Amino acid sequence: MNAYLSPRHLLRALVALAASIPLAPLAVAVTYTWDGNGDSNASGNWFTTANWSPDGAPAFGGDIATFGDVTTGTRTVTISGGSTTGVSFVSFTQSTAGAVNLLSVQKTFSISNGFNLSATAGTEAISVGTGSSGITLTANNASTVGTNGILELQNTSAITGTGSLTLSGGTLNVAAFTGSSSIQSTVGLEFIMSSGAIVIDNTGTGIVSDRRLAFSGNVNITGGSISSTRNGTAGGIFLNGATNVISPASFDSDLTLYIAANGDQSLTTNQAFAGAGITLRGYGTKTITSTGGGAINTISFIDANSSSSIGTTLKLGSDLTLASGAAQPIASNFGNADASIQFGIDTAGYTFDLSAGASSGAWTPNNSTQQTPIVVTDTTWTLSNSGTAGAGGIKATAFNFSAVGVTVNVGSGLVLTATGGNGTASNLGSAGTFSSSASFVYAGAAAAGTPATLASGRTIGSLVVESGALKITGSAFTAAGGITVNDGALLDFSTQTVAAPSIILEIAGAAFGQIKTGASSYDFAALTFNITSTPVSGVMDLFDLGAGGSGATPASVALSGLYGAVALTESAGVWTGEAGGLLFSFAQLTGDLTVSAIPEPSTYAMLAGLLALGLVAWTRRSR
Repeated sequence: MNAYLSPRHLLRALVALAASIPLAPLAVAVTYTWDGNGDSNASGNWFTTANWSPDGAPAFGGDIATFGDVTTGTRTVTISGGSTTGVSFVSFTQSTAGAVNLLSVQKTFSISNGFNLSATAGTEAISVGTGSSGITLTANNASTVGTNGILELQNTSAITGTGSLTLSGGTLNVAAFTGSSSIQSTVGLEFIMSSGAIVIDNTGTGIVSDRRLAFSGNVNITGGSISSTRNGTAGGIFLNGATNVISPASFDSDLTLYIAANGDQSLTTNQAFAGAGITLRGYGTKTITSTGGGAINTISFIDANSSSSIGTTLKLGSDLTLASGAAQPIASNFGNADASIQFGIDTAGYTFDLSAGASSGAWTPNNSTQQTPIVVTDTTWTLSNSGTAGAGGIKATAFNFSAVGVTVNVGSGLVLTATGGNGTASNLGSAGTFSSSASFVYAGAAAAGTPATLASGRTIGSLVVESGALKITGSAFTAAGGITVNDGALLDFSTQTVAAPSIILEIAGAAFGQIKTGASSYDFAALTFNITSTPVSGVMDLFDLGAGGSGATPASVALSGLYGAVALTESAGVWTGEAGGLLFSFAQLTGDLTVSAIPEPSTYAMLAGLLALGLVAWTRRSR
C-alpha cells in the first residue's frame, strides 16, 4: 500500500476535515439608528435593544451609532450598565431649533473614530460622568465640537484618546460639583480651539469654587473665550502638555493658569491674566512668550517635589512686564519633604520688568512659608541669562537679596537694573554666587541729596550708574567687573571703602560722570574717560573729594570713545594727552580734568615773535 496520498486525495481530506469543524459566526459591523422603540424623541438606555433599528445595541468596535433629529424637548440616551468595548463612530443629525440631542456617558466607553457635535439647529451634546467619579470617554482620531455642539465634563471625568479634540464654535463645559475641596476634569488628548467657549461652571450654593480643567496633551487656543461662572476665586486651567498656546479672544480674570507638569513646558499667550495670574507648578523649565504687547499679571512658583535637587525655572521667550500692582514673583510650596527648595529665572536675553508691580516695584526673593510636613529653611533662587550676555535682564525699582533663609545666585551675563527714585535701597545680600560678568545698573532719577543706595555683602560683577545718584552703603564694596558712571550721573562712596579694577567716567559736552569720594579709601588700577561727544573747555570736577579727600593714584589713564583709544602720560601726578585738537590734563591729587584747546602753530609763532621783541626791548632798556 502506498504510504503517500496523491495531491487529489490530500485536497479531499483537507476539505472533509474543514467541514467537520463548527465555525463561530463572524462579527459584522452594523449601523444602528436610535428609534426610541417607536418614538425617536424618547429617551432611554443605550443597551435596551428595542430602542434601536435594527434591534440590538451597538456593542462591537466597528459598529456605528446614529442619532437622528430630535423634534421636541431633550432626548437623553444614557450609557450605563451593560458591557461594551465601544463603537467605531457616533453620528448626530440635529436640525430642529430648541431641541437637545444628548448622549450621557455614565460608564467608561470608547469611540474609535471620534465624533462630531455640530447642529444646524438645536443642540448636539455629549456629557461625560455624573455623580460617579473617574468616568472616561476615549475618542481616538479626530473629534470636533462645532456650532451648537456641547461637550460636558462632570465630576472627575475625562476625555482621552490618541487623536485630537477641536473646539470650533461649540462649548466645552466643565460642570459644577458640590463639595469643599478642589476637583478636576481632564482633556487627555491634543486640544485645538479657534472659536467657541470653555466655561468653568462653579457658581451656586455648596459648589466647589476651585473647579479645575486640566489638559494633558498639547494645547493650541487661538480664539474663543475661557470663562468662569464664579466671581473671585474661581478655579483654574492646568496645562500638562509640552507645548501650549493660550491666545483666546478673552480669558476670565478670575481664573488662574497653571503650567503644571513635571518637565519642560512652553506657553505662548496674548493674555495678561489680569486677575489670579500664572502659577508655575511642577519642576523643569517653563518658557513664557507674550505676544499681546501688554503687561502680564502675577507669576508665582509652587514647589511640590520631594527632592531638593529638582527645581522650577521661568525662562523668558520674550520681554515680560509685570502689570501695575501685580504681586512680585513669589515662592511657595506644599508637600515638600525636603527643607531646601530651588527656583530660577532665566532671562534668555530678554527683559523681565517688575518695576510696576507691588511693593512699589521692589523685588525681594522670598523663602517658602511651608510648615508641613517639614519646615522649609532655605530657598535658593538662581537668576541667569542663557541669551546674549548683557542683553535684557531683570528690572525693578530695587532689589533685596538679604531675606532670611534665601540664597540668590546671579549668573554670568545677567543685568540687574534698579530704577527707583530718591532713597530707594537695594541690597545684594551675602549668600550665593555673583558672576564677575553680571552687572548691577542704577537707572533711576534720585537726586544727589537723597540718593538711591546699594549695599552688598559679597563681591559683585560690574557696577554701572546710568543716571541719577547712587550711594554705596553697608560694608566694604567690591565690583570685580569695574565701575562705570555715565555723564550726568553721580556715584557716592564717601562713607565706604570701594575697590574695582577699573573706573570709566563718561563725558559728553559739558556733562560728565562724577564720583563723590569724601575721605573714604578707594582702589582702582585703570581710569578711562569715555568721550561720547566733544567736551567743552574748562575744569571738570570728576572726583568730588570733599574734606580730607586724598585723590586717586591710578596705574593708567586713557581716553576712549569719540577719539578712539588714547593713553595719557603721567608726570608728577598729572596725566596729559591730546585728541581732537584738545589738551586733556588730569590731576590725580585733586581729581580734576582740565580740557583746553591746543593753540595752532601760527599762534605759537606769533607768541614766539612777541616774546623775541619783548626780549630785544628789555635788552636795549637794560643798556
